[in-house]
Amino acid sequence: MSTTYPAYERPAWETSAVGQVEAVIISGGFGTRMLPLTERHPKHLLTVGGVPFLEHQLTKLAAAGVAHVVLATSYHAEAFVPVLGDGSRFGLSLVYVRESEPLGTGGAIRNVADALSNNDDGAVIILNGDVLSGHDVTAQLADFERPRNGRQVGVSLHLVEVGDARPFGCVPTDTDGRVLEFTEKSDNPVTNQVNAGCYIFRRRVIDTIQAGRVVSVERETFPGWSPTTNSWWATWRTPTGATLALPRRWSRHRPTS
Repeated sequence: MSTTYPAYERPAWETSAVGQVEAVIISGGFGTRMLPLTERHPKHLLTVGGVPFLEHQLTKLAAAGVAHVVLATSYHAEAFVPVLGDGSRFGLSLVYVRESEPLGTGGAIRNVADALSNNDDGAVIILNGDVLSGHDVTAQLADFERPRNGRQVGVSLHLVEVGDARPFGCVPTDTDGRVLEFTEKSDNPVTNQVNAGCYIFRRRVIDTIQAGRVVSVERETFPGWSPTTNSWWATWRTPTGATLALPRRWSRHRPTS
């Protein structure tokens, strides 16, 4: 289902330094709601603040100590390498895995598994390629590595509290920060906590996602795991307004809602 380019070789850090942090950026969306700007370019490379949007994410990941990033691409996949290169100018290793057909968020994560390390206990940050968060990734990583009741955390989600949760799927949690369920959009939301699109997976958890088919991590994978998953969940909360997403619609002059 995938084509990896340029040729991927296991980096030296993977075999010499146990516990290095990796990341996956999901960047395969068509950006149809942002036409005509995305007719010839993926939305993830549109200029924001003077540079392609993904450069902000790569810079943030490098600052958090991430050594290796896999870019999961599909639409206009050939456009990424000339702009971002091998990641060396950001201080990390960057490789690309192209979906031959769209696989959804969960399918995209599973599709890049062969480009990640074989360290089952390693941390893998997962970002949506059209969302930039201002939250402290380093602090979320530290919290991810803190055992709960003597058990290793399997999945960590960044949650944001919003004033009106009706337009979003909600994520209620218990007092320990463990996810209780994932709920769809509702006129009567059970909580004002919503998914902000930054996850940390234990490497072995990625292999539990079914390969070779379309999977939505938000609608299928996460609801299927909670609340009886064998892995402990952790949640990291930040105040309202900590996350920036590319607009759903875009005019040539200004973003619109």
